[in-house]
Amino acid sequence: MIRGYLPARSPERLPKRVAEQVARGSLPNDLPPDALVELVIRVDDTDLIVRDFAAYLELADRVFGRLTTSDLPSYAQRPAIQLKASFRTGSLEIILEAVASQSDTITALVILRLVLKYVPAALKDFASAYREVEEARYTRARRKKLREAATDDQDLGGLESKQRNELVQFLDAVYVKEERVLPAARRFSMQHVREIFFRISRQK
Repeated sequence: MIRGYLPARSPERLPKRVAEQVARGSLPNDLPPDALVELVIRVDDTDLIVRDFAAYLELADRVFGRLTTSDLPSYAQRPAIQLKASFRTGSLEIILEAVASQSDTITALVILRLVLKYVPAALKDFASAYREVEEARYTRARRKKLREAATDDQDLGGLESKQRNELVQFLDAVYVKEERVLPAARRFSMQHVREIFFRISRQK
């Protein structure tokens, strides 16, 4: 599915075989090419803190940009390829969608779902943690929390131990890259995000 969507030397690059295995575990195998795949983020919309909500959406957008291009600044200058969302009221739903035949975009949404799903497992304050313990020890602590979350995830049951470790390293690298928005995005996720799931339908 993925065709070198991040630079080969990038520390937050997820190997293609791992991305494909995660996608197979997250979506039905018999998706028709014209199916509409929706990544649904269901949110409790009571007393939303606007700044935290904005940080959560910015995190999603920046991660999607990293997954679908090799140049985040270039992504920021090209509105046509940027992540687009629809909103449904009731219980507020943020909808990120793509047609099943757009395999690279679908895989990017699958990985984005994991990044957003595991935001609460990311330790909350990078700066203070670096003051309290040395960098290597803190990195191990972050990855341990992420590995525990990944091990408990049924969607990742098809991953081998090495693949799971590669996924954890990827997630950790992304969170480090997005340190600026992560605390507010994490706070929003813990307080307001109720579910993150895929919904399959026919194109409208």
